[in-house]
Parts: sequence; structure tokens; C-alpha cells
Amino acid sequence: MRYHLDASPLCVSNPTMKFADYMKTHGLEDEEMAELIGCSVFAIRKWKYRERTPRPEQMLRIKAATGGMVSADDFMIEDKPDNSGEAA
Repeated sequence: MRYHLDASPLCVSNPTMKFADYMKTHGLEDEEMAELIGCSVFAIRKWKYRERTPRPEQMLRIKAATGGMVSADDFMIEDKPDNSGEAA
């Protein structure tokens, strides 16, 4: 199966989504995404389960491969509220 790096019409209706959600929605296996982006299957799995963050050049390839539906912002880990600074 071959994939193209062209932007998809889906980008208009759903501007961004998480990497794992994109893969699931588009029926992509780890091996297929690795080939599309040009990286290892190991890297795909680390990114998909949010154990690692892609380097900037990898993020650019991910954005291109997904037609902009997955961007660097989608890999940012949200801060959890810090309750240790409560007023004394």
C-alpha cells in the first residue's frame, strides 16, 4: 500500500489530532507509518504511546505525512495542576 504526502481534504474538517488517533482513524499499522515517515517501528511505538517526543525534523516529516493533521503541538504533554504551592 502506498501513501502520498499530499494534504487531505480531511484537514479542513479536523485540523489536528493526536498521532495515535490519526493512525487508528486512517487504519495505519506501525510499520506503514514508519515507512511513510522514514523512521523505525520502535520510534513510532514510542511516539504513539507518548513515551518519547519526536525531534523537530521528525515532527516536520510527521506533519507532512499527515497533511498537517498531526503537528508538533499534538505531542506536547499537558501540565498537571501542581497542588504543592497552596497558600500557607
